[in-house]
Amino acid sequence: MNASALVRALRTTNRITASRAAPRNTDTSKDTNAEKTRQVLRPLDRSRREAPHKGVQDCQSGESAPTQNAPGTRNKKSPAQESTAEIALLWASGKKHPPHKEVAKDVIAAFGHLRPHQVNPLMVGALVSEWRKKYSANYTYNRRQSLQELLGYLTHFGAQPMKPPRVPYPAQRAVVMRGDELARLLANPPAYVRLFILLYLQCGLRRTEALAVTPRTWDRENHTVSVKVKGGHTRTLEITADVENMFLAAGNDPDADTSFIHILRGRRISDSALRQAWRRHRRACGIPDTVTAHDLRRSAATILYAATKDLRVPQQLLGHKSLASTLKYLAPLAPDEARRYSELLRFDQFHPKEGEKPQ
Repeated sequence: MNASALVRALRTTNRITASRAAPRNTDTSKDTNAEKTRQVLRPLDRSRREAPHKGVQDCQSGESAPTQNAPGTRNKKSPAQESTAEIALLWASGKKHPPHKEVAKDVIAAFGHLRPHQVNPLMVGALVSEWRKKYSANYTYNRRQSLQELLGYLTHFGAQPMKPPRVPYPAQRAVVMRGDELARLLANPPAYVRLFILLYLQCGLRRTEALAVTPRTWDRENHTVSVKVKGGHTRTLEITADVENMFLAAGNDPDADTSFIHILRGRRISDSALRQAWRRHRRACGIPDTVTAHDLRRSAATILYAATKDLRVPQQLLGHKSLASTLKYLAPLAPDEARRYSELLRFDQFHPKEGEKPQ
């Protein structure tokens, strides 16, 4: 009989004995019975408490395996328990290219509250669809590439492997401004808008880069400016006499860290307000709404290549590291130009008639 059965038997015996004994209100009988019960139960209870717990024996080593009630170790937070927002921020922190940080911001807003394993292709597809409605084809294409890289990173934290929906490679933009349109733009604009156009057209800068040109970035002796450009690096470029005259028009002692565009306007101007000023001036000059400020860069690259037939010239103006990027800026040939060049491949150019000399 084991200890538990013996204890139950003793307790039953005590109850029966107590019921047959002298009057129950006798204190002596109660104390006696209680003391006898304690004397019997105490050794059994002590042996049950002091007996070592027999765990599962290891067949090879003979050591006891740890039990379920063993104290657990203090582990670090599991990667699978991180939110998508935390992982996206970690991923973007090691990137220098601006689209990566913008993609991380959109991902956090869309499904950053979820765990990586909860993200599904429908959510990713909805995000890309929203981009296609809001942004240009080229911008959406670049964002999609960055999003694919982020989704691959999420698989290390428990997300299922998936790819964002395909976005067609953007077609080459054919909008190039003619000489008469450029002349109308530069005829009589406000001073700050004129400088904005010249920094695009003659220096190949972008909008945010043009706003970053300050008296401190201007080297008067070498006729250059040094600005932080796309990609995070600093670029030093030569400026034309037209641009330098606009700098001189800002005054003799301007604030060294204030944009020349702000100085010429007389007060600060936001990025959105500068875009609106460009649209108003474009409309006043009779330029089609399809022409953007960025098309000034494209027009400058196309004009330089047409004049030199050297890709390195527009590449240097635009500040591209790769010629492949510069090729995207060059507008395709107009139909009449393509027809004129196709004449060079005529059959009779290589097989002249009798009596004619080959050209």
